Amino acid sequence: MLRTLLVLVAVTLPAAAGSDVFDFFKSDKLTNGSQFAFVPSAGERTIIAIDTLEHKVAARLAIPHVANSIVVSEELDLLFATDPENESVTVINLYTREVIDRLTIGMRPDAALLSPLDRFVAFSSNDGSVSIWDMFAHEQVLRVDGLGKEPSMTFGFDGGKLYVVEPGRKAISILDLAQREKVAEIDLGGEPDADARLSAMSRSADGYTGYVSVTSEDRVVVLDLVNGIVKDSVPVGKGPIRPYSTADNRYVLVPNSGDGTLTVLTSLSRQVIATIPTHVTAREINTGWLDTVAFVMPATGNRIAVVDLGKLRQLDPIQLPGRSDDGLVTSDSKTLFTAIIDSGQVAVIDARSHELQSLIDTGATTLEGIEIAVSNNVCH
Repeated sequence: MLRTLLVLVAVTLPAAAGSDVFDFFKSDKLTNGSQFAFVPSAGERTIIAIDTLEHKVAARLAIPHVANSIVVSEELDLLFATDPENESVTVINLYTREVIDRLTIGMRPDAALLSPLDRFVAFSSNDGSVSIWDMFAHEQVLRVDGLGKEPSMTFGFDGGKLYVVEPGRKAISILDLAQREKVAEIDLGGEPDADARLSAMSRSADGYTGYVSVTSEDRVVVLDLVNGIVKDSVPVGKGPIRPYSTADNRYVLVPNSGDGTLTVLTSLSRQVIATIPTHVTAREINTGWLDTVAFVMPATGNRIAVVDLGKLRQLDPIQLPGRSDDGLVTSDSKTLFTAIIDSGQVAVIDARSHELQSLIDTGATTLEGIEIAVSNNVCH
């Protein structure tokens, strides 16, 4: 509730006054989860901390390996960096800025995901294993093998369940952390296809509904997460990637990487109300400025597509000096950050004006995987 009130204050006050409101929360401590973003160097044993208020490098954190992926916990004041080659995870204390532990996972942690309440971190391997760790105790609470190749993970609203999408099986396995086992499976329908391509699942802001794209079949499956069943299957554009449910539960946005469009569904009726050209091969989508604008991040090229969610139309794209990474939007919804992968720069984009404000030079040669503990993205 407090965050919502502050966002409303920032939007309704004049620009300078709004800035003063959020300046109150400025800190030089990396434990301020809404202020500091982190991005690993893809070539060096370094994770770079970015001050999202001052638009500058705040710190460089040394680790004993090149980080494959990272997750950041504001509740625990910890950052976790995966090391797949050594089947381990490095733990960094953000208060002291030092490595405090190396966890032996017993499998390749090719991807990592933090639970909504920050207690659990799930790791998945491309060969079909998932390991969930209690980070209060630094111990494994559940491991499940044989889940199919290249699974993707999404926690439920309260972190009690983990939904694992298995592309080759066209199914979602539900892992229950309290029962410490796989408790159910959702069949996503269609003909069996070992080469099927699926996105990760997204959930609605209230946590009751899930969305997953069957990319190879040009459709989005709508899930009842309370009862663990399929509610609907909706045809969309060509090659849909991960859907995005807006925070106001108004729309579900589906970027179609195959034909450069954005399908807009209404959350309640699940009807397609617009198909908007973006001319971008999408890798993901973010929303900003209180969900009034969407940014379609490109998988190739250096142009971010911009869509007005009020008028449901394409706006002028944002040109970047190089190929962009995934994006993140700050918790006040005012600023979009993305790494320029091959230049070592981080782009700072004003979410209201859609303008490139500045480029932060990190000193790294390559960057990938920018993360922040508290962001505007509440649906994934």
